[in-house]
Amino acid sequence: MNKNTVDNHELERTLPADLGAPQPVINPGKMRSDRIPLPTGVTKHEADQAEVQEAREQGITAPGQPPIIRTFAADNCRTYWPSSFQVCGAIRAKYESMAVTWAGQTPVSFLGLPKSNELTNPDGVGKRTEFDNGFIYWHPDTGAWSVTTHNSIVWARNGWELGRLGYPTSDEIGTGDGVGRKQYFQRGRIYGSLSGVVSIEGKILEKWVETGEERGPLGYPATDEEGTPDGVGRYNRFALGMIYWHPSYGAHTILDLILEAWSISGYERGRFGYPVSDAYNDEFGGPVQDFEHQVLVLENELDAAGTSMFGGKQLNNLLIQSLQRRFVAEADIANLTWSRNPVWSPNDSPNIGTFASISRTESIPPWAACGFTTSEDKVIKSWTGNYGVHRGHKIDLKCGPRDGQTSGFRHIKRRHMKEWQTLAAIEGIGWMDLADMSMTKAFTDADYWKNSQERNSTCYSAQVYLVDKVRGTIAMTIDPSSIVSDSNDLVVTSFPGGKCHTH
Repeated sequence: MNKNTVDNHELERTLPADLGAPQPVINPGKMRSDRIPLPTGVTKHEADQAEVQEAREQGITAPGQPPIIRTFAADNCRTYWPSSFQVCGAIRAKYESMAVTWAGQTPVSFLGLPKSNELTNPDGVGKRTEFDNGFIYWHPDTGAWSVTTHNSIVWARNGWELGRLGYPTSDEIGTGDGVGRKQYFQRGRIYGSLSGVVSIEGKILEKWVETGEERGPLGYPATDEEGTPDGVGRYNRFALGMIYWHPSYGAHTILDLILEAWSISGYERGRFGYPVSDAYNDEFGGPVQDFEHQVLVLENELDAAGTSMFGGKQLNNLLIQSLQRRFVAEADIANLTWSRNPVWSPNDSPNIGTFASISRTESIPPWAACGFTTSEDKVIKSWTGNYGVHRGHKIDLKCGPRDGQTSGFRHIKRRHMKEWQTLAAIEGIGWMDLADMSMTKAFTDADYWKNSQERNSTCYSAQVYLVDKVRGTIAMTIDPSSIVSDSNDLVVTSFPGGKCHTH
């Protein structure tokens, strides 16, 4: 995200804290430029003119000259040596407020030096000043705010202040995760992350906020809002999914393998059409999503997609497409392992050899057996909850009713085993191993939990990582959802996605 045109720290390195009083006339050998190295791009002529201009603003005259009136107080403009451009009014106040240190009366910040005088914007109301590494924009309704170089590129391609985003209403700030940055505008936002620097606005922004923003199941936005080929809909891509908007159906998320199935069908131009709901679980607990022309049932789409050999593993074709979308090659498959606790390095990649990965096989399942005649009340695994209403409670996974329609192991096996199997096949492990890893982390080290009073239950989620052991990189993340009854502390269900979005 660092696309500054001038080194942020050059002024700090080159300009002393005390510049000395400015010379009121060009005095060869005694100008600041004769003793202080000039920053990149500033000529001696420009620096000397700026020094004389600064003296005039301060009312300093040469010996023998009549006194002059200080000018900067009258028009509220000031010169910041060694730039000869003046910064005025509210923009000047903002520029000075951003100083991390000072060189004489010149504020030192990431913006650098001014590159223009104050300019009037095309709307005839707002003002702006350009700096080495960005802008400060002012409007009477929004105030004065800085815009970084990288954000200005995104803002420019969306029409600047006359475009869809409008004027800035904040500076660029951190998102809180130590990775992303964001800036607010009148009608949208700009986000910077490992997914790029892009904008998000309108109904799609509202929907994304509803899902939990960058901490939700979609992650950071990866594109600006774009129009669909029919000229009707709009969409944004995100790190982990998409949001589509249609004037008749509103804005809806599309995630995980449902997104892969929908994309194979031709997106909104295919047999399903536009989404008219978010994904949800049907009456039997299976993942489905309503579209314009028909309901997409993930289990049916997994069956229809079939499997292929990929990297020596028999994988579902929807999963293969998802892996390829993440730039995972066939040669990488043998190196992949599921992990719940990778150790992060400074570049956000896990350190090789430190993964808490699965070592069991299907022949040694992590849960006790549930045969056909086994009592539905048999407990096959227990955890101690660390969060929410289940903190300190023993959470039990029971066999559950034999029809598998409501809760427990039999429900998970009947309605979600195929999803777990699809993902577990990448490493060649049992589906229960991956489900157990995910549930254990969710109940004991949750990233997120969400209580539903209507359903009398709480959903827990924690990321699980598909790690390349050779490269030390993360090939995929999943955000499983594990739901526990609030009344009896029993596991209702668990499935490998959603981050509790549908709860």
